[in-house]
Amino acid sequence: MRRIAGRIAVYGATDSALALLPALARRGDLALAWVYDPDARALRRRLAFVEPGAARLLQQALTDDPRVPAHPAADLALVIDGGLAGGAPPPGAVSPALAAARLALAPAPWREPSAPARALAPPAAGDLPAALARAIGEGRRFALLRCDVAGGDDHLPPSAQRERVRRRIAASLRSGLAPGELLARDRDGALVALLALEAGADPGARLLPLARAAAEQVAKELAEASPRTPLMFGYAVHPDEARGAEELLARAARARIRML
Repeated sequence: MRRIAGRIAVYGATDSALALLPALARRGDLALAWVYDPDARALRRRLAFVEPGAARLLQQALTDDPRVPAHPAADLALVIDGGLAGGAPPPGAVSPALAAARLALAPAPWREPSAPARALAPPAAGDLPAALARAIGEGRRFALLRCDVAGGDDHLPPSAQRERVRRRIAASLRSGLAPGELLARDRDGALVALLALEAGADPGARLLPLARAAAEQVAKELAEASPRTPLMFGYAVHPDEARGAEELLARAARARIRML
């Protein structure tokens, strides 16, 4: 079979489709036109730890704009159907296995981002006190990010809607965590994330994108609700702003970022 050359597109950034990227990145006769996935933003944030060639290729091609696959360019040599749940790939899209054969690409298992040496060691899942004690004891620089629905007791949405919002926040924050970082519930149900920070790095550069992404996900979840549910984020940076667990938690409980 003659090897195909040209521009390739991917519908659904699933493991089976992404397994073709490392080999595709080494090919000079193939170009990646676009990779459509509704969770493109969350995936893009995790790419810093992926194989450099494949990461650069994917960063440039990722999109969550549904208009792109709906009107595929006429010059595409092939569209790969990654098997996106609930999605409708363009007509003629082929499976990753068939694409691998037609393009003469050897799939490689998609590797989850691996933690850099400076990342927090993996704590016991969901055990916030133990995770905090461990991170403090290791002398790491980290941020404690706290998020919940905004408003006093008289202005909060119904409890069922609050929990729905919290689940959406949790899904968004979890997708932005690096290995070894933690997402847990505080005693009042608010979500708390323990996030590694580099020495001297601006905490806002890490925290603001996470807050924006969470607000966007909540807005999608509650598109029919009126008024919109605001979110409040607080954070504390160790050791810059606080050193003890209780002090960190208390400081993080103060609202510092508001998102609609």
